[in-house]
Amino acid sequence: MTHEEFQEWLVFHKSCFTGIDAWLEKVIRGENAPSLKAILGRWFDVLKDVPLRDAKNATMKIHSGEAAEPKGYDRHPSAVRAIAGKNRPRRCAELPPRIVDGEYAYRCPWCEDEGWRFIAHPDSLRDAREGKLEVIVEAMVACICKAGDPFRVHAGTFDPQRDCELSVGIEADKRRQIKDFLAGKRVKPQAANDRTVKRNPPRRFAEFEDVGAMPGEAAR
Repeated sequence: MTHEEFQEWLVFHKSCFTGIDAWLEKVIRGENAPSLKAILGRWFDVLKDVPLRDAKNATMKIHSGEAAEPKGYDRHPSAVRAIAGKNRPRRCAELPPRIVDGEYAYRCPWCEDEGWRFIAHPDSLRDAREGKLEVIVEAMVACICKAGDPFRVHAGTFDPQRDCELSVGIEADKRRQIKDFLAGKRVKPQAANDRTVKRNPPRRFAEFEDVGAMPGEAAR
């Protein structure tokens, strides 16, 4: 992940573990204490080879109880890295490869076989409706496809009429996605050839306005 993606993960991780800020403030006190910049720099060093999507998935696994929470916030980055590393080969083993035009492709164009969907937290949607959105808080729900089955016990299932899906990207893009959602627009994945499996694939969407055309194909 990039430095910008690390900051996005950090905001998401803090929204799940709300005691981190207080812990950091306590750690950096004192004459010989490390600076906040130094601490977060070491965290980035641990996570820089982890794709943002996988890091968020790992955070949610810890937050939901599917994975054990490490003792001490200082161990969270290494735990996220370890969980993310284990998750990718397990996913590939559970979901046989799908081939489109001779290339490996995702079975689910929505979650890209992750099982999770990133959405705007309901509180952020409420704030946006009231015109007072300051910080976008993200949440995760299980996808409607088969890959989402193991996660339904910990989170609700994605509802296209209720949930505003957010692609991985800059803050301005997410604000636009929330604005479009509240205006009745929805998103759909791009064509099959654009779903070819690649290393660290981005979440890419093409927009359309027909709310009734939401996913049925995702479970295929």
